[in-house]
Amino acid sequence: MSGTSGSCAGTSRRRRLGWLVATAVALVISAVNAASTLHDAGGAGARLDAWEPWVWELSSSSFWILVMPLLWSVARWLRPPHLPWPGTAAAYLALTLPVSAVHLLWMAALRPPIYTLLGSHYTPDWSATQLLYEYRKDLLVALMLIGVGVLIDLWAAAASPVAAIALPWRLEVRDGSRRHWFTATEIERVEAAGNYVELHTARGPVLHRATLASVEAELAIHGFVRIHRSRLVRRDAVTAVAGTPSGDFEATLAGGAVVAGSRRFRAALG
Repeated sequence: MSGTSGSCAGTSRRRRLGWLVATAVALVISAVNAASTLHDAGGAGARLDAWEPWVWELSSSSFWILVMPLLWSVARWLRPPHLPWPGTAAAYLALTLPVSAVHLLWMAALRPPIYTLLGSHYTPDWSATQLLYEYRKDLLVALMLIGVGVLIDLWAAAASPVAAIALPWRLEVRDGSRRHWFTATEIERVEAAGNYVELHTARGPVLHRATLASVEAELAIHGFVRIHRSRLVRRDAVTAVAGTPSGDFEATLAGGAVVAGSRRFRAALG
């Protein structure tokens, strides 16, 4: 991770601007849809109060406007290095299910009291056909908004090229609401630990929710190599290598640890 307080502020401003633009677009689309619904209903001879399409559209778009920053934050966290890109794509698709469910509950809670205030009655349709219809629309909207968030992040990063190299690289590790940062030289080795990886650092072992493959991709340019299917080491932390009778090897690290390596990865240490 790199940057300065100025670049962070600039990034926040660009994200706020992106949200404002997306909000304006959503409201324009809602207005166009409401007007089109009224026009189509009039042409078909259907009875429809003039305010109804506006309630439908605005009760829906208000949800997306409010949830947009949270959706972008979650989508940002699901991208590499936290997950590899195939995992990110699967996570994005899975994310659309709870988002759609909350969207339906939002509309079901918002529309009845508005209808009552306007002297009418609204009953949500919970049939399977209607739920599937709503989910198809929500799937497209959610993925589109996630894509917009990715584009805004790319724009924010491209707008601050100098800030991006102002500070040395650091690995960000989240521990609940706290964040920790480690330079490459503070990490001696990384080992797979279920859904986490364990970082062996100068400050002690630390669990990091990421895959070994994603961490390897991030640390490779900082001199980390894989010596086992479940282990990475910083190459310049290796002080000795000794073969074992099985044909594998053991690497001694600067901190004193002796770790096992697999023969298939022996060439990584030169």
